[in-house]
Amino acid sequence: MRKESVKLFAKRRALILEELESKEIVKVEDLSRKLGVSAVTIRKDLDIMDLDGQLERVHGGAVKINAPYQGQLFADRANLNKAAKCQIAQAVARLINNGETVMLNSGTTTCYIAEALRKKSDLLVITNSLPILNTIGHCKNLVTLFLGGRYDAEHQITYDEDAVEQLSKYRVQTLILGMDGVDYASGATTNTHTSTSITKKMLECAKTKILAADGSKIGKTALVQIAALSEFDLLVTNETAENAEMLNLIRQRGLQIVTV
Repeated sequence: MRKESVKLFAKRRALILEELESKEIVKVEDLSRKLGVSAVTIRKDLDIMDLDGQLERVHGGAVKINAPYQGQLFADRANLNKAAKCQIAQAVARLINNGETVMLNSGTTTCYIAEALRKKSDLLVITNSLPILNTIGHCKNLVTLFLGGRYDAEHQITYDEDAVEQLSKYRVQTLILGMDGVDYASGATTNTHTSTSITKKMLECAKTKILAADGSKIGKTALVQIAALSEFDLLVTNETAENAEMLNLIRQRGLQIVTV
């Protein structure tokens, strides 16, 4: 790099790291707009910073090194905010009647919800999550339909065109989605880019759509938007001092909220 270019890169690098401190995940498009440079330049910057160990590159952006949910085992993620997730799971389970058809996406919160649903009877549960299959697949009082497709070993999910095509055949009464971010402006977002198409398809297949996310996800924006909050009928979460203002903004947008 020329001396001038090095100085400009150093300035951008400092701003990118500052963004990561507050957001833990940054997107190429957002950085391009904020820093006034091309997306190509931002991608090169992120690649260099990744090689230098300052961040971790992901599809469409970058994440903070050692950020929550990045590179952690499913069991480790499940223990984050476990008490709140279990309370949310019980609250969601109370909304489900025996004999319903239910769809669950992947995630630690939805896995706890699946565990809570084991007390129900005559449910048909559709999922693309291997941990959920392992949680309820053996239950004789439930019928579990596991979607086929390409397997993402890191996130333990199935996805791709085959899974989406299979989903198009089904119509369910209730969809329960877990998300990495829930924000009144950016909507429901996820860090798992491989799940994007199948999760969006799930929304088309359900009559009632429930968003289940622990309080740490409220006000956060993850890598990929799945849907605006107006697409959902209900949000089930736990209210904290940190997320109370955001929950009020979400209520003002018309989304019903159940807090535990």
